[in-house]
Amino acid sequence: MEVSVIIPVYNAAPYLRQSVESAIAQPETAEVIIVEDGSTDNSFVVCQQLAGEFPTIQLFQHPDRANHGLPLSRNLAIEKASTPYIAFLDADDYFLPNRFGTARQLLEADPTLDGVYEAIGTHFQNDAARHRWKITRGSRPLTTMTRRIPPERLFEALTLQRKGIGKFSMIGMVVKRKLFKRTGYFDPHLLLAQDTAMTIKMAAVGRLAAGQLDVPVAMRRVHDTNRSSQVRHPHEIYQLRMLVANTLLTWGQEHATIQQRRLLHAYRLRIQKERPLWGKPPTRTTRLVNMLLLALHRPSLLLNHYYWWEFIPKSTQVKQV
Repeated sequence: MEVSVIIPVYNAAPYLRQSVESAIAQPETAEVIIVEDGSTDNSFVVCQQLAGEFPTIQLFQHPDRANHGLPLSRNLAIEKASTPYIAFLDADDYFLPNRFGTARQLLEADPTLDGVYEAIGTHFQNDAARHRWKITRGSRPLTTMTRRIPPERLFEALTLQRKGIGKFSMIGMVVKRKLFKRTGYFDPHLLLAQDTAMTIKMAAVGRLAAGQLDVPVAMRRVHDTNRSSQVRHPHEIYQLRMLVANTLLTWGQEHATIQQRRLLHAYRLRIQKERPLWGKPPTRTTRLVNMLLLALHRPSLLLNHYYWWEFIPKSTQVKQV
């Protein structure tokens, strides 16, 4: 199995060498595609140094050499990739040894699979980063699914999120390059949470299997300048999640089945339930108020079983997905 490892780079000079070398160390890595995204530190110099040392590195910038964000940088790299498989790695994260071992076995054993997702761990750069992560993400050491979901049920599981099934990260995935012909590329207007949208799209139109879920294959580094772990106002979080939901609904009009579109509406309903009131994080009471207000404005929701399901606490939801 030959893999193109895609690494977008923006102001990641202190971490870049470890990231790149961890990708090159994998036997399955045929090429590392770096897209330097208009950094203001010396990241481009480090990229040039690495490209000079390792012949498997391809180094690109956007035509105007400006900063265009993570989605467009990944999209450029996908266009440049030449192998059947693609994996993603952020410039401040790193792969662990035998990163693709389990994924390779699964993909070679079942040619109908379009990709494999696995657990990733968390590397805290300092105590402040650890504390911030605990506030925003909780104390779980792994980003992973809590149980194995058949590929044909994964889309439902990701959209409904029943019984705390967990989630997976883009850097824990390896996928067939041709899958992007069905999903489309990363949405450039989603500067955050574009991974969430892409994994749901992939589950809708592809067959994704679980690999290692209890042992990480990569490490996410949490440091002072991580955007994804910054503490944000509850309303900002809600707006970001709603943008993802609306993006998926628009995408689903062309790419999803009727039942999948119903599930995308249920996904948005679950987010609407979490709308913060009076500038505070949602509570059990405000969630109930949100659901009642939604029905007041859209009485047809009373005929939707997904609506009534949201009155059941997630911890007690028992439907199998």
